[in-house]
Amino acid sequence: MTITSRAAVLKDPGHLDRRTLLQNGLTLTAAGAVGLAGCSTNPGENPSPTASAPAVSNDLLESPLLTAQVDTGELPPLAERLPDNPVVIEPLDGVGQYGGSLRYASLADSVTPLITHAAAGFLEWDFEGTELLPSIAESFEANEDSTVYTITIREGLRWSDGEPYDKDDIDFAMLHFASDQVLMPAAPYWFSDANQEVPTYEWVGDRTFTLTFGTPNPLFPKYMAHTAIGYQFMKPAHYLKEFHAEFIGEDEADALAKKAGFDGWNLYWYDRANIWTNPDVPVLGAYRVVSPSTGSGTATLERNPFYFKTDADGRQLPYIDEISVQVLGQEALDLRSANGEIDLLANGLAFSGAQLLQENAASNDYQLARWQNSGGTAALCPNLSHKDPALREIFADVRFRAALSHAINRENVNQALMNGIGVVRQPIASDGTEYAVAGAGETFIEYDPAKAEELLDEIGMTKQGQWRTLPDGSHFEPVIIYVESNSQVPLSDAFHMVVQDFAAVGLKVLTKSIDNTLYGQLRSSNDFDIDGTLAPSDFMDLESVWWIPTAGNSHTAPGYGLWYASQGETGMEPTEEMKQLMDNWDALRTATTQEGRIAAGKEIVQQHKDNVYMIGIVRPPFQPVVVTNRTHNVLPEGLYSFATGREGITKTEQLWLG
Repeated sequence: MTITSRAAVLKDPGHLDRRTLLQNGLTLTAAGAVGLAGCSTNPGENPSPTASAPAVSNDLLESPLLTAQVDTGELPPLAERLPDNPVVIEPLDGVGQYGGSLRYASLADSVTPLITHAAAGFLEWDFEGTELLPSIAESFEANEDSTVYTITIREGLRWSDGEPYDKDDIDFAMLHFASDQVLMPAAPYWFSDANQEVPTYEWVGDRTFTLTFGTPNPLFPKYMAHTAIGYQFMKPAHYLKEFHAEFIGEDEADALAKKAGFDGWNLYWYDRANIWTNPDVPVLGAYRVVSPSTGSGTATLERNPFYFKTDADGRQLPYIDEISVQVLGQEALDLRSANGEIDLLANGLAFSGAQLLQENAASNDYQLARWQNSGGTAALCPNLSHKDPALREIFADVRFRAALSHAINRENVNQALMNGIGVVRQPIASDGTEYAVAGAGETFIEYDPAKAEELLDEIGMTKQGQWRTLPDGSHFEPVIIYVESNSQVPLSDAFHMVVQDFAAVGLKVLTKSIDNTLYGQLRSSNDFDIDGTLAPSDFMDLESVWWIPTAGNSHTAPGYGLWYASQGETGMEPTEEMKQLMDNWDALRTATTQEGRIAAGKEIVQQHKDNVYMIGIVRPPFQPVVVTNRTHNVLPEGLYSFATGREGITKTEQLWLG
């Protein structure tokens, strides 16, 4: 596998390179540049959901905001700020104009706006979220069995503070972050092989290095394009060394941390490295946070004057100067979106509000796009590694999970919460995706309470009065824990309807809404009965914790996941059935061919099809996306997924306002 960008070849005038043209004050034309391979999109095939774009003057090579700073000496000229071979993007509907502030919003003070608008990694997704493209890397090559990756970075890249991005930064990220025993006590899954070992790292040229894994690692490129993972490798050594014990000594590092209110230097280092909350840390992405939010109010992101991308006319991206991120509650977010006060937003918009958004679109000067939702299925995950042997045994019985599934009247839930147009299926690979297996989402999906009662009787869960007991006659009253959410399916409403369905077949099941911190603690300590969640359906290989117990935060079996992650040193030894699932996962993540990887993935999906470890209820038919009529170059039909950066799939850097 080779992922390589095509350098811009300028035939006119005189085969001068981009930097020479910039130094001479010339304007590049679209005919004089070749777009990044695979990245351009035919505007005629992807009409914007917004009104016709006004005519744009493209005689400027940079934002006037930056030109003014060049004139005063605050910034070097553009020729000195761009790399020798910038990433060239063909904007969706044509070139844009510079300036303006994009109004965005977030439900919580999280990194969502960061990965949407400011992330950058070695690789990135194309507009469709199906192909990988070079980004920080100029080329990214794998050997035949995916054990050795050779990565060449672009010449002349700079951080947002103007400092060069070079070997020192990559050394720091590879050796003193991703491989550091204090910052990373356990090798991160996105930087380790099947033996949980980090790769050998070696430079083989001025801008080229290799990463050699002990076992094949075909998923590594996908991790590098994952918007929430890829940017983790972009660490500015010149800034972060000042807080790292290996460079300033442990005593001084701990003293700095204590003075700042942290218990250890590692915690303070992570605080300083957080590009969402610390405006001082330099970045490589299109935007940097200059005014962080503290849980409410507004955060401000400003353009990175050293950003490494241009459009096909050689004009530096991003087009928009600023992004204003309003941190809002659900009601305020819905109201401001419906009032046309948010320029672009998908994350946080609930499907239940789509009708209201559509009704207000024309009068409030925005449009409602409908993107493909790769997840968001309301689902139940019985804890297959439960500490209680009796519950563990019953949850592990496929007949019990089938009974739960048959007991749910999904059509009622669909009509009540999704206006009858939701997608009713089990949460596993969607039709048409690479790991899909025919009928995988349909197992035990029929509403059949009589069949549910028959199965419960068969496994010995007989009724004692109104309620069924465990086979040994002991009390059965499991609790569904969940974090309240209305962003996809209103979970409280959905689970309330489901427990009524369970009661109708004699199962007494309770629900408990908890905060996100406690939710994480209960899962990681293997201390819950049933996890109620919003499960993704796709990108199984990037979000494996949902489908395979690979870590202690597994949704279906954290005790087994801890056993897997620790290679048997801690946790609970899995059943043979769960070991088979893990073996298939190991086969997927160590496959030496794409065919082998996909075959192993299909085995995982087949096992889920046969056993339904996660019981799906309903998911929205699409993700609503608000786009004001002044916002241009937005995908009309995008892919809404955490793995591709949510709205980031539309490449914020090529959006413009007018």
